[in-house]
This record gives sequence, C-alpha cells and structure tokens, in this order.
Amino acid sequence: MINNKKLEYLKIKLAKAIKKESVSLNKLYTARLKKDGGNSYQKIPEEELSKDTSRVIEAHIAILERNDWSIIEEFSDYITVKFEEGFSSKEIYQIFTTSGVVLKTFIKDGFYPEEACELISILWEQVEKIYEFADKKLDELASERYQEKMLHLTTIYKTSIACSSTIRLEEIAATAFNKLKEFLPMESFYLAIFKEDTNTLNFDYIVDQGNVLPSFSRKLEEGVETISTWVLKNKTPLLIRDLEKETLPTGIVLVGTPPNPRSILIVPLILKNKPLGIISLQAFSPNAYDEKILELIKMIANNLALAIDNAFLYENTYESSITDYLTGLYNRLHFTNILNLEINRSNRYKTKFTLLMGDVDDFKIYNDNLGYLKGDEILKEISNVLKENVRSSDIVFRFGGDEFVILLPSNERESARPLIKRIKEGLSRMSPLVSMTWSVLCYPEDAPDKDVLISMADTILKEGKRMRNHNLLEPPPLK
Repeated sequence: MINNKKLEYLKIKLAKAIKKESVSLNKLYTARLKKDGGNSYQKIPEEELSKDTSRVIEAHIAILERNDWSIIEEFSDYITVKFEEGFSSKEIYQIFTTSGVVLKTFIKDGFYPEEACELISILWEQVEKIYEFADKKLDELASERYQEKMLHLTTIYKTSIACSSTIRLEEIAATAFNKLKEFLPMESFYLAIFKEDTNTLNFDYIVDQGNVLPSFSRKLEEGVETISTWVLKNKTPLLIRDLEKETLPTGIVLVGTPPNPRSILIVPLILKNKPLGIISLQAFSPNAYDEKILELIKMIANNLALAIDNAFLYENTYESSITDYLTGLYNRLHFTNILNLEINRSNRYKTKFTLLMGDVDDFKIYNDNLGYLKGDEILKEISNVLKENVRSSDIVFRFGGDEFVILLPSNERESARPLIKRIKEGLSRMSPLVSMTWSVLCYPEDAPDKDVLISMADTILKEGKRMRNHNLLEPPPLK
C-alpha cells in the first residue's frame, strides 16, 4: 500500500502528465464522447464540444493538484442548459464517465501497475464526487415529467458507486445484486465473467429466489449455444418480455428451482469493444422489464465493466507482487505472510503444521560449469518437481536463490518423509542429476514462534549440508 506522501506525489505527477498530453487527451476525449456519448453529443459542433471536454480535463488537473473543485461547481450552468435542451440523464453523466475512461487508459499505459492501481482508484473517487454534484444539481431541476429519469439516474449512481467502491472481483457481483434489487423486480440474478484464455464463461455469482448457488463454468463450444453465450458472442443485449410467448434466437438453459422466470434481461459487459462477461436479471411475472429498463441496465453494465477491469488490474498486480518471477512459485514475502497466518491458526485451534526447508546440493557447480541460464532452467525444473509432488493443500515457496520452503498445514512431522521421498525420485529423473538436502520442523513442538522456527530450520539445513559435504570425497559429476 502506498503511503499518503507517496500518494500526493503520484497525484501531482499524474496532473503534470495530463497537462503535458492535454491536447491529445482532449482530442481523444472529444472523439470518444462524440462517438459513444449519445445522439445529443453527435449534434454538437466538434469545436464547441472540445471546449466542454477541455474544462472537464482542467477540473481533473485542479482537483489532483490543489483539491480545487471550483471548475466543477461552475459546470452547473452546463448541466442546467443541457437538461433543458433535452439531454438525457445518461448523456449528462456521460461527459464525466467518458473522462474517467480516457484518463484510466492514460494511467494504465503510463504508470507502473502498483501506481496505476492507486491512481485509478483516486480517479474514480473524483468521478464519484462529480456524480454527486451532478446528482444534486439534477435533483434541483427535477419535476414530475423527469421523475422516471431521476429514478433511473439514482439506480445508476448508487449501483455504480457501490460497485466501484470495491476492488475485489467476488464482491462486485454481490454489490450489484443488492443495489439493483432495491429498485427493480428481480427473483433471480447472475453475473458471469468471460475467460478468453480458456474460452469459458464463468458464472461466478448466481442468486435464485434469495439463495446463492454454486458457481460453475461453461465452455464456449462451436455449435453449442445458449442465450447467455449468444449475448456474449454478439455483444448484444437480449430483452425477453415473456419467456412463454417469445421466440428466442437460440436455446436456453435454466438454473435454479421452479417456478421458471417469465421476464429475462441479459446485457453484455463490454470495455473497449471487448466482452468481459454478462449480467442477467430475471423475474417471475411477464413484462417486468421494458426498453427503458434495458437502457438503464446497459448504462450500469458499462460501469460494471470498468469496475471489473479495475479488479482485474488489482488482482494481476497483487499476484505479481507475491510471485517469484523465475519459477512462478510464491516468493519469500508471501511465505512470511502465510507463515504468520498459519501460526495464528495453529495457536487458535491447537493444531500443528510442518515446515520443510530445502537447498539444492552443490548448485554453484551447475552455474560455474553450465552457465547461469542453464542454472535458471534447473531451478524451474526443480520447482515443477516440487509442485507435482505436493498435495493441493500444501504451499511451495522459493525462499531465495536455490532454497525452497514447503508448508504442510495441519500435518505432523512424519508426513514429510514420503513427500521428500517422492521429490527425490522426481529429481533423479532430471538431467543433469540434482539432489536436495532438507530440514524438517513441526510447529509448535519444535519452535515457539516464527523467528525461532525459521532460524532452526536454517541451522538444521546447514548442518545437513555440512555432513553431506563431509561424507563426499569430491563434488558429484555433472551428468
């Protein structure tokens, strides 16, 4: 986590970067707003629209540099005029939302992942506050003929803000469901994420009649299609007013228990023309959803896609921070965190766990004679042998250099013996031949705390290496 001083420095750095690229950013912003902002923006001359987008960019800079919101306050005239000219609530909000989309891409391309994660969070906090200002202004202008629009705006605002307040993917879907059910009829709901690398649609969050169902995945196979995969592939929403009367574009698979839904709404989650997943609302009664609600959910889906993309960025950044770059194993930092958690769990539930610390024998010989690139390949192979021979509940770490650690939760010391034997057999099949020396300790019977545990494991390992080297007349040959 970046400290406050560093955060202020990054905000100033971002403001300067936006200033430097303000001309090109404004052109991109204007073009994006004219293309995706709605019909009303397409009618505005580009030069006039560019002045409005320039003021929004200037506002972001002023907020980043000085926490100065005066430009946004002056924008009240803009909101009033556009509202009276017939701009929809969606279109009024779009000028602010689009600024966030353009600047988010600028941040992701120009900053390191950890910095980008923090700055994107700051950016969307600014956009959220701007939404609040716009919401207050629109509320002042509301009349009876705008009550339905204002209800939709509130739904969008509250749902989008709630979803963007978390960077955990698993929480976004639950938040969206809990907010939407405050405003819309809904007996069932699901959010599914598309995984391009496996070509699967993962139904990560499913609610049926108040019950959260187990998640599952569906492979997007040729010739096998449901309405969910149809919406995803075609990047087109589907509104079913009455399932019993309408002809569907493809087959349907219902999840949950009867009664079956009559009204179904499925909307793709799309970012930069790339499908990220789908969201679906379902109701028992027919005609629960119409074109207006479809437009509402499409707007919410746009903001959900942004929140999900932000969650992906966070998860990827976090995963990189705890993973060893060479072997793909967890690194020493993550080992320390997991060891603390395991000790706390052991103390609380009066359980034991076993720690194995291993060191590659005579690894310097491989580097000296075969080169460091071959040495790296050997470390990768050793890592694969370790991963292949542990249980799914065991955790393997690269402790540093040619040292590795294996954590066996809820296991006695004796459980290490067959594991070391399997590892030895796996290493014997490598070329060149590789062996490892291990130390094995059980917590809490062998050590009272983390520091003593690691120190003892290291001491025992060094003694094991010393005894081995003492028994060898010469280093092992490289085969």
